[in-house]
Amino acid sequence: MRDVFKQMKMLAREHKSNVKEKDVTLLKELIKQSDQYIENTNKYIDAIKELALKKEYLTQKQEELAESLENMAKQREAVIKKALEVEKVKNKMADQSKLDQLDQELNDQQRRFDRARDIFLKKIEQFMEVRKETNELWTALKNATSEMS
Repeated sequence: MRDVFKQMKMLAREHKSNVKEKDVTLLKELIKQSDQYIENTNKYIDAIKELALKKEYLTQKQEELAESLENMAKQREAVIKKALEVEKVKNKMADQSKLDQLDQELNDQQRRFDRARDIFLKKIEQFMEVRKETNELWTALKNATSEMS
């Protein structure tokens, strides 16, 4: 198209060629519109690609969040079981060494639960950040689509 434009510009200078400046201007405008359309299409395609990649990452973060929640629930269940076991031993009036040992196990289990909860909270934060980025990419895709109109 650009080659045709160059030829038309040259022919427009010659009066015998029957090519008018108006035709050259029209072709120049058509080339400009085509370039703009190509640029907008490339932006649209890039936005779709970025969104697809971020969607996969968001799905991965959702899976990590679910695993972390499951782990935290298991740790909480273990803490509750251990606490009930300690209460049973206290009710049976067991010796102090057995009670101290169970209390220590309960404390260890509580620390494992606290670590699992902290990991879960970090996973929530990461998930929310990725979701925010994904929403921004949706907005970019919407803007790219509106530019094409």
